[in-house]
Amino acid sequence: MAQRHDITTITFQANARGANAAIEALRQEAEKCNQQVTDLKTKLKDGIKMGKSTDELDKIRADLKAADKAVVESL
Repeated sequence: MAQRHDITTITFQANARGANAAIEALRQEAEKCNQQVTDLKTKLKDGIKMGKSTDELDKIRADLKAADKAVVESL
């Protein structure tokens, strides 16, 4: 029975190493999505100040909504 426990421990440690890489990849993707949301918010503010057309602003809002949703899903 002790041998089975040892095998389980080794398997878990191997899987934990893979999980750390996966967690890091998810963290980086979430950071990238968060930066995209920040950039789109700035673009929207600037577009409003510059008096861009409603169609252009609506496109930015749609992109912002999609990016915001991606951030939530990555969490």
